[in-house]
Amino acid sequence: MSKYPSIDEVRAALDYNPATGEFRWKDGHRKNGCKSDRAGSVDAELGYRAITINGVKVREHILAWMHFYGREPKSQIDHRNGKRDENWIDNLRESGALGNNQNQERQVGASGFRNVTMNAYGRWYVRLKVNKKPIQIGTFDCLELAAHVAAEARDKYFGEFAIDKRTDQNV
Repeated sequence: MSKYPSIDEVRAALDYNPATGEFRWKDGHRKNGCKSDRAGSVDAELGYRAITINGVKVREHILAWMHFYGREPKSQIDHRNGKRDENWIDNLRESGALGNNQNQERQVGASGFRNVTMNAYGRWYVRLKVNKKPIQIGTFDCLELAAHVAAEARDKYFGEFAIDKRTDQNV
């Protein structure tokens, strides 16, 4: 049994604009509101937008997927730009946990680049984790070279889910 409302219930209650990612209530589906009201709200703690349909609270990106494709997602839904409240359809993609986790914002160290740190000998060290296992890429004298190698390694191991958080753009 699904934990989500049916596709028919979603489409009967809501209009979805795939270009903006906004949902609007249809007539008769919102108490104390009107048809043009934007549906849902942002969860202050997690940053996702959510909408309650027939007593079931569902994150908006799941509803966008269901409304647009006419089916529940097969796996997790990832926001390409990493922003949890931006649910236009081109910003959403199905992903496994590894891809979705890779696309989350990570802190960068003193180097200013992900996966690049300075070792005890004053050289730049490149390491990343794949499936929770550390992979040693190499050690470099030049920060720019280390950053370039780190970006290539992320691209190799994570493909479309590789992201360089210094520029906040997919690499």
